[in-house]
Amino acid sequence: MATPQFGWVPEPQMTPEQKVNHHLFLDEMPALQIMGEDKPPEKIALWKALAMVNATLAFILQSTGSCVGASAGYVKHLVQAVDIALRNQAEEFHPIWWLHSYGIGRWIAGFTKKGSGSYGSAQARADREFGTFRADESGLESYTARGMWMQIDDNVELKWSDGDDIPKQWVDLGKGHRLEVHVSPVKSPDDGVRTLATLSPLIMASMFGTKTIRRRGGSNPVNIAEPDGSWAHQMAVDGYWFHPELGLIFHVQNNWGDDAHPAPADDSPPGGFWITEKTFKGICDERYAEIYGYAGINGFKVPEVDHTLW
Repeated sequence: MATPQFGWVPEPQMTPEQKVNHHLFLDEMPALQIMGEDKPPEKIALWKALAMVNATLAFILQSTGSCVGASAGYVKHLVQAVDIALRNQAEEFHPIWWLHSYGIGRWIAGFTKKGSGSYGSAQARADREFGTFRADESGLESYTARGMWMQIDDNVELKWSDGDDIPKQWVDLGKGHRLEVHVSPVKSPDDGVRTLATLSPLIMASMFGTKTIRRRGGSNPVNIAEPDGSWAHQMAVDGYWFHPELGLIFHVQNNWGDDAHPAPADDSPPGGFWITEKTFKGICDERYAEIYGYAGINGFKVPEVDHTLW
């Protein structure tokens, strides 16, 4: 198991410049507007899109306090997989070099040198404006494959964390491969369900942490994390379920590797856990929490698909 790393910087810990930038990025972000049917399906499991397109190395194991970039990298992998699956294209899935937008996100956030830590609104702005590129581009550093997980050496993460020092060739390459992504804030469990029902994953930064994960759910067992820790951490939310015994629950995918948490009791991916609607609402109600939905080409529109596949 990798050593747990955090790295989200909440507003009270920001410099005055970073606070100004954060609110600028928030003001630029459009309010959530969902198009399509009102009644969401019983369950959405976006990780299934990865299998649909034979995605490899979709999960990202952070090596430093890079949780903001790592979780957003996984979310962009989901957006890519969903878009390919919806279009029924023969296009291949390719892991992205997520450190590019992470470093640029830190730079526009107001972090002026190498290091750990960032915040979600700056990462979302970098993802919208600066694009991305494949992780196997010639000239990039190597990465390690750990099953379905991509891990990059900590020294490489730190090198790319200084966005102002990223060579122009990579900045230009990213701008030439803009990811079609729409980002809006999520402020409630209902927002979360409606966003995920459009097949759009979430990044979630908050003080939520857990020490206790229990198997619950009777004949439909899942691992439920209790909100009994404090992490200053960003993760991804990649599914929900109106569980027959537990009610509404959300699946959270962490960035610490497949053995960071107990092995799943259901078909959800290793390295994650479920939280209850009450816990998700508690996160939404945190004063400084950041939860943003990432939609692909079609925006926040409920697609006309067989939702039992998701």
